[in-house]
Amino acid sequence: MSEDKLKGKIPENVCISLLEKYKTEHDSLSERVQVLRVELEQQSQDESDIDEFIRRIKKFVDIEELDRAMALELIDHIEVGAKDVEEREIRIYYKLLGDCA
Repeated sequence: MSEDKLKGKIPENVCISLLEKYKTEHDSLSERVQVLRVELEQQSQDESDIDEFIRRIKKFVDIEELDRAMALELIDHIEVGAKDVEEREIRIYYKLLGDCA
């Protein structure tokens, strides 16, 4: 394209306009690549966390009751809703998985 401009085949303003358009498109695509990389890393981490949670839970397949050791290994924390309502909301946050109310 710059060779054609030098030879007079493409007017300078058209050449500049095309270069600006290509630069804008390149910048936009570069930003999109970064966003997709971050999303891919997060997805990979999520998959790894799920695999680790499954590995941990398999140890307790035949257990009939939740005991302290299981709770410590699997549960991050538990939130219990307000006492003044008839039915309390209980949210269990599992390690590696987050909120699974």
